[in-house]
Amino acid sequence: MADEVNSSAEKKLTNEELDALRADYYKAKDEWNRKKDEINKKIDEEVESRLRAKEKEFADEAEKKFSQDAEKINGETAELEKLSSQLGEAAKKVSGILVFKKMAAEKKAFDAADRLEEKQAELKKAETVLSSEKAIAYYRASSQKKILRDKIAENYPMPAEPVAPKEIERDVKTSKLGANGEFKEAILSTLSDGKGRTVTDVMNDCALVSDLSNQRVSAILRQMTEDGLIRREIIKRMAYFYMEGND
Repeated sequence: MADEVNSSAEKKLTNEELDALRADYYKAKDEWNRKKDEINKKIDEEVESRLRAKEKEFADEAEKKFSQDAEKINGETAELEKLSSQLGEAAKKVSGILVFKKMAAEKKAFDAADRLEEKQAELKKAETVLSSEKAIAYYRASSQKKILRDKIAENYPMPAEPVAPKEIERDVKTSKLGANGEFKEAILSTLSDGKGRTVTDVMNDCALVSDLSNQRVSAILRQMTEDGLIRREIIKRMAYFYMEGND
């Protein structure tokens, strides 16, 4: 009896009061979205700054390795050039009677020349590696972007999302569903029992969409899947739709 008295005593809001509630809620929601966008922008800027710093770090590492390799190769090249020159001079000084010694000296000079070419090729390869490493430095840094963003976001707490008053809760829920919101709401209600359904099953079990074409219902279900409202599973070559969160 007391519940009936309380129920009858509840004040029913006028259309003007409901409109005012909606206006206040959407104003608060717009402000929340603005602040959220500002925070996300700051996070993205910091992420980009950190990625650029990481890119430079990777590029500097590649430059340092190249400098070390180049220094080693150039040192070995200088030694080979000196040896090649000495062998060439020695070969010229060997008299004709010592033809075998002359040939041996020339062979050593040719071998040194070949090794010089190899060192030049090594240096060229190191230059190519350096160029490649510097080119992909940003992409290497970007591979850590999600982890980095999550870590940075911890320093930027998001404001609490405004909660719609219960008097306009249904209106807000339908508006969140976007286009075909009424149909989506009805489909969600149908799928709330946890049972998986094909497109045909949805049309049979959900009176509101039963008169729609199969193509339109399929399009609505596809959109709901993309929005994360429901999930789609293939079972024995048939697509079944479930309320997201139900197993």
